[in-house]
Amino acid sequence: GYPGMPGPMGGPMDMGGGMMPGMPGPMGGPMDMGGGMMPGMPGPMAGMPGGPGFYGAPPNDVPFPDPIPGENNPQPGQNPLPGGNPPSNTTAVSDFSQVTGGYGPQMLSNGGFNNVTFKYDSITVDQLNGELSGDTINGGFYRGPGDFNSGPTFGLGPNDMLKFDNNLAISYNGTLFTDFGSDQIISSSSSFVGGGGLEFGLLDISGNMIVAFDRDTSGTFSAGDLVLDVQDDITSATYNASNDVFSFSV
Repeated sequence: GYPGMPGPMGGPMDMGGGMMPGMPGPMGGPMDMGGGMMPGMPGPMAGMPGGPGFYGAPPNDVPFPDPIPGENNPQPGQNPLPGGNPPSNTTAVSDFSQVTGGYGPQMLSNGGFNNVTFKYDSITVDQLNGELSGDTINGGFYRGPGDFNSGPTFGLGPNDMLKFDNNLAISYNGTLFTDFGSDQIISSSSSFVGGGGLEFGLLDISGNMIVAFDRDTSGTFSAGDLVLDVQDDITSATYNASNDVFSFSV
């Protein structure tokens, strides 16, 4: 018959209407003269030769790449350093500012302004320990005989005031400050005056002036007591009964 003439099912027909060999049939494979599939010729529904169908995995000689070891692991040094958060900074912004000592170590400063009040809101000695311990005021701190930063320009000074909550039971010589009806002048000494309770003292520790609170109520200054640094040229503290604050004098 004449080649090249398409038949009704997609293959050229000879003069007798039969399919020619080698040409694709309706189901994707070439047909022989009897209409059967011819081997070796892929049809549209067939897979890759010698392997699974189109949506399967690639042949074994083209494997998926292995992940790079450690690719999803954090690099050394990305974790935060041990030891907790560093101290937060709070600085006065004007004269008569109030700087509040919050929980945990803080770096507090009057910023060079006058009549700045440093305030602690604790109402129990344990709360005061959590707020006051580790604080640095105006660059000064005292954490023990071998761990301090002090001098005539560090710590609470004559331009500063110190205030506590009225419900915190601070005493001096056995009397609560809230029970005093008049101002009290507290001179520096080497130890607490006494009387028990959470005693307030302006202590001279080998020339290092500090404000101390007798946390363990022992009557003597020891490692368990609470401390704020004071300028080393301070000689006395005054409790002002009318506004419930402490001030400091050279």
